[in-house]
Amino acid sequence: MYDPQMAVLPTLIAVLGGIAFGISGGGRVDNIGRWRPRLVSLLLIGLVLQGILEVATMRNSWTIVVELEGTAALLAFAILNRRTGGMVLIVAGLTLNLVPTLVNWGMPTERSAAVSAGLIDAHSRGAVQVDGPRHLARSDDSFRWLDERFALPSGQVISVGDIVLQVGYVLTIASVLRRRKVKTGAPGPRAYGSAIAPLGRGPAPRKGPGLHPSRMGPAGVPRAPYQGARLASAEGLRR
Repeated sequence: MYDPQMAVLPTLIAVLGGIAFGISGGGRVDNIGRWRPRLVSLLLIGLVLQGILEVATMRNSWTIVVELEGTAALLAFAILNRRTGGMVLIVAGLTLNLVPTLVNWGMPTERSAAVSAGLIDAHSRGAVQVDGPRHLARSDDSFRWLDERFALPSGQVISVGDIVLQVGYVLTIASVLRRRKVKTGAPGPRAYGSAIAPLGRGPAPRKGPGLHPSRMGPAGVPRAPYQGARLASAEGLRR
């Protein structure tokens, strides 16, 4: 049903877009070699399993098992490396695809979208067999809004999760090229120093005869050190 070469086209476009975006933001391609992600073996396992599904023509439950295992491996890798910019979107996209595939035991594909993409005949009736871990959407499928419903000119049908994934690929690759990471934890006081400096550097310099509120006592009475300073200056003038 799907051309393996065309199946990787959206991902290839996202990769090229991420490289262009990263270089335009001051990144360098050789920074890819400096990236040290955690548990690369999970990434390799996921890619191998996904590759098997793209090139093999299987129409049984084992394809769904392979799909779930591959997605789980990629999802675990993305979660472990979520500090890399854009990786959170990859986590979201994989999750959006994993949920309907697991719940419906296969990714539902909208018939109208498959017809628009030229994958099936509009006049076909009855059961239509599709390739891979997917099936034509049924009335009893859950999470229908997450199924494959967007037809592409390349003869593919993609889901909401696929769209989120492509955006995540672009941002992640750009972040790797720019060596950007997401900060974790609440920012410390110094992060806001420039914003609160006028209010947080102690008593403000005195201007005019009035007293700054920071120099007033609890009941609005001037504090003793300032009174003493004024008395001392007055005695100095009398002398």
